[in-house]
Amino acid sequence: MTEFFVQKAIPVNDGSRASSATVTETETDEPFTLAFLGYGPEAGRRAAHAYEDAVLALLPDHGARVVYRGCRAEGEDEALPLEVHLLWFPGRTALTAYLADDRRAALRAGFGDVFARTEVVTVEER
Repeated sequence: MTEFFVQKAIPVNDGSRASSATVTETETDEPFTLAFLGYGPEAGRRAAHAYEDAVLALLPDHGARVVYRGCRAEGEDEALPLEVHLLWFPGRTALTAYLADDRRAALRAGFGDVFARTEVVTVEER
């Protein structure tokens, strides 16, 4: 089993919702993995899953991929994340391009805020 540990929390604010994240600056553009946590109520489960189905499909266009995607089990506490992802990027420029993708922005506009809160953490294999 592959283990991951937290390297550094990096809040990401794409301008469309409140978030505690900002992408950190690095001197190199080397591959890295992000853990994404999206929090939301059970009532928003279908919309959140549909939005993530659509935006995660854009990752390969930026050389990125989904390593793991899971969701909160039905009946679990709504204070826990609704969606949990591990995402691999070939470098920070790929993440920046993904976040700026016009198709992603259009999906955000169409779906609205599907999460009440998000967290993004850079993780490293251990």
